[in-house]
Amino acid sequence: MHLALASRDDIPAFKILAFYVVAEASSATQIEMKSIADEIDKMKNQKIEVQKTLEGKEQPPATMSKVRAIGPNDYYRAPASLAADAPLPQLVQRLADLGAMSDANQNRVHSLMSEKSQFDTRLSTMFTKIAQMDLSTLLSIK
Repeated sequence: MHLALASRDDIPAFKILAFYVVAEASSATQIEMKSIADEIDKMKNQKIEVQKTLEGKEQPPATMSKVRAIGPNDYYRAPASLAADAPLPQLVQRLADLGAMSDANQNRVHSLMSEKSQFDTRLSTMFTKIAQMDLSTLLSIK
């Protein structure tokens, strides 16, 4: 049914539908935050391993990260671990890259937390409005 053709009797159904849509968006945001947090943990563990490998070795000067840019709604996945006998410059580069990727992912998590908070605030408001609807109106929704 086209929204412009909806009758006044259809408004409660639209409110309930909107509630479910926002609830699904909030849930999807929570799942994405968990996925990103898992990648951040993998990167943290990989950084620890690289740092252990570099302990006691004379390191070349630190380099800037060379990770490629990602889209605004994407996040970095932890790369495959380097071999323990990887060349020193490669280990140092990996350390810089992991730091940059982890920082970008942290920023994405903070953005998603804000988004989820907004969804949850909307859900709370919508739930209150739905709870105040007349029960007979809710029961008549087809």
